[in-house]
Amino acid sequence: ENRQTRWMACVNKGKFTHISTRADVQENVQKYITVLSRPLVINKAKHKVWSAVYLDYVTEQSDIRVPASRPTIFIWTMRWSMHM
Repeated sequence: ENRQTRWMACVNKGKFTHISTRADVQENVQKYITVLSRPLVINKAKHKVWSAVYLDYVTEQSDIRVPASRPTIFIWTMRWSMHM
């Protein structure tokens, strides 16, 4: 069974990894991200860059005071409610 799966991954320019324990899952998923990004690189596609939330942007634009506890959830809620 592994032989056929490896062949399929190779033919599709993919990657085959055998995960034996739950501890290996996170490490292998992080390595697989490079495989998922290959089409973007091959096609020279422009893609969005995700970054952290900027507190300054929200407070300057809307003059809202962000609570010291859990600011990320507050900002996400504010932006989500503006789009609805």
